[in-house]
Amino acid sequence: MNPLLEYVTNVGNKSFVQQPFTEIDAALFAQLAYLDYDYLIQHNQLQFSDLQSDAALKGATNCTWSIELHQQILKVMRTKIRYRSVSWQTWSDFTDAKTEEQFSAITFHLQQDDYCISYRGTNDTLAGWKEDANLFCMPTIPGQQRALKYATQQVQTHPGNYFMTGHSKGGNLAIFSFVNLARALQNKIAHVFNFDGPGNSLIDPQLQNRVTKIVPETSFIGTLMENQAILQVVKSQAHLFWQHDVLTWQTTDLKFQRSTRLNWLSRRIRKITTRWLTNTPEAVKTEFFNCIYRLLQANDAKTLTEIKRSLPRALPSYFIALRRVDPKTRRQVWLGIHELLSAIVLSFVINDKPAVRSRISKQII
Repeated sequence: MNPLLEYVTNVGNKSFVQQPFTEIDAALFAQLAYLDYDYLIQHNQLQFSDLQSDAALKGATNCTWSIELHQQILKVMRTKIRYRSVSWQTWSDFTDAKTEEQFSAITFHLQQDDYCISYRGTNDTLAGWKEDANLFCMPTIPGQQRALKYATQQVQTHPGNYFMTGHSKGGNLAIFSFVNLARALQNKIAHVFNFDGPGNSLIDPQLQNRVTKIVPETSFIGTLMENQAILQVVKSQAHLFWQHDVLTWQTTDLKFQRSTRLNWLSRRIRKITTRWLTNTPEAVKTEFFNCIYRLLQANDAKTLTEIKRSLPRALPSYFIALRRVDPKTRRQVWLGIHELLSAIVLSFVINDKPAVRSRISKQII
């Protein structure tokens, strides 16, 4: 049985009073942020016990991956005392290609005065993926500011005790919101969870004991721009990038099964990306990602799915767009590629002295 499905089945007979909110609950509600709440709200499906029909289950899960597994989890949740009365409120969903922003959040009302704010990770839109890239180039991104505004309004409007959670970029938004909330509102947050989301928020040591960041052994995303000391590594049933899916993480009782460290591939990728992000000038990184974004939009695609469906028919459009890139931009992109190649080579160099790094970097032309 799938680990998360098994947890919901076994723990679902206990209320949140009998068994307080756990890290697996946090992962579950982070994953449930990917449901289609436009559909659910339009069809007056406002809590898990409402999801009684096959049509409701299909409508709720049509934008998720592992649709069948999501439906199995929801079928259990709609009957269990722990979850059946959990409702959702304050659904927010916003995407803007011009401002390069993709944001979604939902708040779950767990019981009485207990709530869980869940931020969705990146969806299929090009704008969403470009916003992820902007994390490497900007001190803050629009989605982070929107997430902070969302949390502020939610906690002020519905006073109570809060958990905050998110998967992938959603985990980044959860931590950013928490550390930037006004102190009075921070005191309302019981705990914050980031499931394999990138870093870039400085966490006050006084707040650290209320933050948990969990990544799988082969983490490519959760280790980006992050202090490795705060990472808690867990085991997954999947391999390589597919470990990013929390539905594959192994559980033991009320927690995810811990591992001693990131595996060699994750450590290598982390070393490469850290070196590239550190050594590449901000202007080069910005133009590098902007150029890729413009090229992907050459065929008027809005999502990765649209790009995939248009190939190979749309290849001429992309080649034409590539030829039209001006010389200055080409130089910036080449510098970005050069720094990436240098980072890859240097990640295998034992002698990491600056003079050695410089000599090897110059040889990569």
